[in-house]
Amino acid sequence: MLRLQREVGTHVADPTPDLSSSSVLLSEAVGIYLKLKGKGRPVAFHQAAERACGYVIDACGDKSLEAYTKADANA
Repeated sequence: MLRLQREVGTHVADPTPDLSSSSVLLSEAVGIYLKLKGKGRPVAFHQAAERACGYVIDACGDKSLEAYTKADANA
């Protein structure tokens, strides 16, 4: 999902999660993380975070953070 948005060149909306929801998707979480911790960091920092989360999303799907299981980690 993250890779597809970059390849197609679509604009990703503000990564702030919907506050009415009780959980945050991994794709939203990486956006929030980069927004908060990525300021002033090199491009490689952003690429590494997006790549790592992209692998998880490819293997297990884009789930809420609390929905990931040990089986997902093993995958």
